[in-house]
Amino acid sequence: MNRMQNIAIVSSTVVAGALFAAVAAGCSQQPPGCQVSASIPYAGKFAQTAGDGPCAGKKGDQIGFASYPGVNKDRTAPDLSRASLAIKTETLGTLVANATANGVDDTADGDEPYAFGAFKQPVPDANDLCVPKDMAPAKQVLPAIPGDDGGTPDDTSDDVPPQDAIDMEEDWTNVQVYVTAAAEGTEVKGHYTFKDNIAGCSAEYDVLALFPAVDCTGADADGNPVADPNLCSPVAIPEKGISVGSGISPDVPTKCENIGPDDAPQFLCLLDADPAKASLPVLKK
Repeated sequence: MNRMQNIAIVSSTVVAGALFAAVAAGCSQQPPGCQVSASIPYAGKFAQTAGDGPCAGKKGDQIGFASYPGVNKDRTAPDLSRASLAIKTETLGTLVANATANGVDDTADGDEPYAFGAFKQPVPDANDLCVPKDMAPAKQVLPAIPGDDGGTPDDTSDDVPPQDAIDMEEDWTNVQVYVTAAAEGTEVKGHYTFKDNIAGCSAEYDVLALFPAVDCTGADADGNPVADPNLCSPVAIPEKGISVGSGISPDVPTKCENIGPDDAPQFLCLLDADPAKASLPVLKK
């Protein structure tokens, strides 16, 4: 049983305990625990600080964050004095998922597709920030994948695409998670180092991540993809054909930007701030 499965076993107990604590507390406001919103990815905005070669030039990524309660030494009960954080990028996650679909996994001791570390304390500090200790990096070493047509050459829906061999590492440092009762880990700041050992390159980036990741790809008169900032609106805009809001907090400044290559753009609603200069929280003025 791996670390994530062990942690998941006590999740229901933690929830029950939290509900009991809320009832017992009556009308008093309980401090929120260190946590992130794990249901869907965050939209990450990158600012490169070092590196070159194929590791360089990343403008952003969708990033999965997950927080986990602590467990006692024999892993039979929750330890509410501890909590941990896991981080996995879409870049690495997609490669791992494709390999797994081909029955290939990195089983080396210590190799995980996510970075992982414990928060320094179970609740936010005086600045509403949760800061993990040194995080173990994500690392995956996988052989080349030949791909598979699923036994139905005429049906591409079950195809598994071919994939080159990978030897990649992702390291996260200086991570901060903004947590209040109204914003449960919806903004994250950190420093990200990406290393491709096969390509022989590495690059470093300052990162600002916003929950939830919202696609803001529109189309021009010729059907070409363009940025549509209206899709970032926290409220519906019926006159523009937008029937529901984006789910992004109305207190957060956003900008629809392309995080993909120019010839295959991927527009996301990103925090409208410089990852190298901004401090959390990033809020509208």
